[in-house]
Amino acid sequence: MQAGYLLLSNASPRAPQAKAGMQEHIAQLLRAIEGVANRIDGLTSGLKGRLSG
Repeated sequence: MQAGYLLLSNASPRAPQAKAGMQEHIAQLLRAIEGVANRIDGLTSGLKGRLSG
């Protein structure tokens, strides 16, 4: 059983708010990861262009 699930299953009536907060946090993390991936893609395309040209 995952810790996050256990936390929410034993939570007070504010559990839906906690779950929404966790979902927003996960969405922010995914956006940050996507931003880093886009930067890496940009760097690798620039390097490929310099190496082949």
